[in-house]
Amino acid sequence: MWCCKKRSYPIVQLPPDTSAAASKIISSNPLSTNVDKVQPKAISRHSAESHTSSIVCDFEKYEPDSVRTITSPEKQNPIQHRQLFDRARVNLESYQLLWLDANVHNDDDHKITLESLRKIVDYAKLFDNVEECRQFLENAQDCAITTFLVVSDDLAEILLSKVHHLKNVSTVYIYGYNTKLSPQQWACNYSKIKGTYTEQKEILKCLLEDVHAHLKHDEQQTIFNLNSSDENTTDDIASCLKLITALKNYYQGNATELHILEEFERTYKSTDAIRWYTRETFLYRILNKALRQHNTEVLFLLGFFLCDIYKQLKEQHLKFKSSAAHLDSPTIKLYRGQMMKMTEIKRLDKNNPDRSYYAYAYRINNSFLSTSLDRNLALFFLSLGGTHRDDDELQSVLFEIEIDLRGRSQPFADISHLSQFPSESEVLFMIGNMFNLTDFAYDVSLNIWIAKLQLVYHDDTYVEPLNFDNIADRKLLKNSVNILFFSDMDYIQVPQKELDIIIDEITKVFPSESGWLSISKVQCLAFKLKNHFPPTEKLSYYNQALTMWHQYPRDEELNFSIDLGRIHEEIGRLHKYGYATKKLAMDHYILAIDLYHTAVEKATMNYERIDIEKRLSSLYVEKNKLNETADAGTAETIENYALAIFHKEQQLEHMSKYYSPNDSILAQPYRQLAECKEEICKYDDALINYERALKLLLENFRPYRYLVLRVSGKIVDIYIEHKNDYRMALEYQLINHHYTASMKPDPGDEDFYINYNEEVVHKQTIAESHLKLVGIYRALNEFDLAAENERMAAKLYDDIDELCKNLGIRPKGDSD
Repeated sequence: MWCCKKRSYPIVQLPPDTSAAASKIISSNPLSTNVDKVQPKAISRHSAESHTSSIVCDFEKYEPDSVRTITSPEKQNPIQHRQLFDRARVNLESYQLLWLDANVHNDDDHKITLESLRKIVDYAKLFDNVEECRQFLENAQDCAITTFLVVSDDLAEILLSKVHHLKNVSTVYIYGYNTKLSPQQWACNYSKIKGTYTEQKEILKCLLEDVHAHLKHDEQQTIFNLNSSDENTTDDIASCLKLITALKNYYQGNATELHILEEFERTYKSTDAIRWYTRETFLYRILNKALRQHNTEVLFLLGFFLCDIYKQLKEQHLKFKSSAAHLDSPTIKLYRGQMMKMTEIKRLDKNNPDRSYYAYAYRINNSFLSTSLDRNLALFFLSLGGTHRDDDELQSVLFEIEIDLRGRSQPFADISHLSQFPSESEVLFMIGNMFNLTDFAYDVSLNIWIAKLQLVYHDDTYVEPLNFDNIADRKLLKNSVNILFFSDMDYIQVPQKELDIIIDEITKVFPSESGWLSISKVQCLAFKLKNHFPPTEKLSYYNQALTMWHQYPRDEELNFSIDLGRIHEEIGRLHKYGYATKKLAMDHYILAIDLYHTAVEKATMNYERIDIEKRLSSLYVEKNKLNETADAGTAETIENYALAIFHKEQQLEHMSKYYSPNDSILAQPYRQLAECKEEICKYDDALINYERALKLLLENFRPYRYLVLRVSGKIVDIYIEHKNDYRMALEYQLINHHYTASMKPDPGDEDFYINYNEEVVHKQTIAESHLKLVGIYRALNEFDLAAENERMAAKLYDDIDELCKNLGIRPKGDSD
């Protein structure tokens, strides 16, 4: 199923799951000795109650037809039972049912039982005391849990006067025989009251209907908050059995959920992961709530399931893209209907003068995102919610998502043939895809809001191919932790508040690695403070991490030289920006370079080599920038740039092992290589590499505007200033002008949305490009074309003056 039927997938600016390797960490322990694989046997109902004392195994090698089943290895050591989820304090699902009645525990004909309520909502609680009920509601208000509240008529006024305002209170039901107020009077006083009821069967029937409606419309969470054998490794089995045992304890007394759990225990295979996900069961509800709320403990327990979904979705992603090769256009549209709160809509509405400046920035789905190929189906599900007035708190929103199948991204695929609901043409997106909101407006004819999104592609990001062969398990763990904790991309970074939880959970799975994990935590704390000034706290963390690394036993396998080098590099950058002398910055850069040279010799993964060579090249450039007294032609400067060029070429060589010569991901390193060549006046070599970079950018299905403008501009300047070749300069300036005039500023660039008016900046940039053409045409004696471009520039500047006058702003560049 998808969209309004039962799903809620918020997209927020939060860190995505960046690779299958990261998912694998959750469900694997690569630190044990090799475990012999054994023939699986069917699991009994009792085998889930006694499983291994630790999660130990090798990483499994994945091939498309590999199948994981929940079967026990022939020998397992029992573990001490531990109740992971205490129902007294943990609600694994996104809703709850509370029943308040002073006589709730009295043994009379009208006694309500907890068992009867749990058939409707598993997490149900009975109260006979107003204050206890109030405290429970207030303590739960930060947990994003929807509450269905039943209260007896004699206690209703007392309780509702204290809790009606709480956001987690969704619907209230008054139950009793002696109410003095009519349903209309109750509703007038408290808008969340659904009705008054005198019969228990009646209220239970209404509750059941409303809970099902809530599941169908669980969309109040806006998506913008944006081996071919049956052999298994012990960790996957243990992790799955641990989950089953925990949930059996949690759902004890709920026959419906226990029946589904037994089916899952009996029949689950890794090739059924998506089918189980699309079923309306505890797996779907618990997983998505844990993803939305970053419940790390639950996510670690569900790691095997996340990994299976990722593998299956990745396989289907390749098939989906291949099957679309025959289409007339590589672009398709997907649709999703959901409800959004009016407060969120006002922040996104382009016609609202108070809308957020950041509304159109990039968003990431921190949960699975379900869409449909069928627009009418999306509209149909929206219609199930009924019509809405302009002032209703919840509004219908149709998301139209544009996808270009030529781009690289996290997996997404048509899962109709795998879904529990094959007729819904469902396309499912893996966690961590990035989207750009391009438009948001109200459609009067449909009486709904239309939000237009574009998938953002990762063509400028290197991703290590997932191949576990010949890679030590500890090494794989270390590199995965580094990617998760120390990525330069903000949208991959782990929030600081979750760092302790993640480190603790990883340490539970890999106890023998606790030493370097604790150091990585300190180092990560410093890294998270990257933009915090002054840097006293940041430097303190880095110095603490350095001390801990130097005290840690030498470990050639894990190549800690990378970590030490990164710390010295970061400290050097802090000193560079004025927090100490530049001599200190240079000293730390030199230490970082020495450590990186040691690290690259020990590197076993291509990801490491590419990253280290990139850092070495950058550091040699930084050394020249620090040395303000060095002339561009001095031996030291030339040597630093020569070394920067060498390491950039090494980076490109390593990247060429995985990418074709025409892959746009190579454009950035070619541009950086050209800049180094230009700095030492090797203009012919610089032009060769700039032109390579530009060719790769222009051949991309969606050229990156900023880089096209930067690279083409560099080429124009070299041809004019150093080659005196205005004909070639014109060729590249026309390319530059085309992208300047035809493409608006990037929506995520706050310079266009905060400091200046978007239209003003766009017109001014085009005018400047026309003036550049004027100079080139004059040098070529093409005066008519020069005059034409001069007139166009003048017209644009007149338009800018008028626009700025109307807006009451000063044109960009004007002085006071």
